[in-house]
Amino acid sequence: MLYVLRHAQANGQEFEAELTEEGAKKANQIIRDLEKLSIKNIYSSPMRRAIDTVRPFAVQNDIQIITVDDLSERVLSDIAIEDWLTKLKLTFTSFDIKFNKGESSREAQRRAIKFVESLNSNENNLIVSHGNLIALIIKYYDETFGFNEWKALKNPDLFCIDENHIVKHMCL
Repeated sequence: MLYVLRHAQANGQEFEAELTEEGAKKANQIIRDLEKLSIKNIYSSPMRRAIDTVRPFAVQNDIQIITVDDLSERVLSDIAIEDWLTKLKLTFTSFDIKFNKGESSREAQRRAIKFVESLNSNENNLIVSHGNLIALIIKYYDETFGFNEWKALKNPDLFCIDENHIVKHMCL
């Protein structure tokens, strides 16, 4: 079984952005929910907000967090874009479009799915990542998942992808 966790609320988008006070509180609150899943392996984006979201659970359950660069958030552009939300929406329908040395949806999805498919499907694995990349992972298995579903994601949010590649949203 594969569980996909979006990080808790952070105070920014930078690599070292920390969780907000509310985000840290949520990271501790989700321990009970995650313990019910019999997770064997944790793979996380190397970005601080992802690691800090899962760290309380990992420490309490003595599970090593393995950081994976391929779980880092997708870079839409290497420079600030004023209308980034409009551009992001476009990438959900035009999968090959790229902005200013950014990564296309197809490129980001391929790197994430390559990693996901390398996991042992007989074990309960948890990956911790970011909203846009998680949306692209889910879209790979459920084509109906799009921009509006991405906008509805919470911090944190949890999904399950079963052995038949059925995606289920789980309540936290």
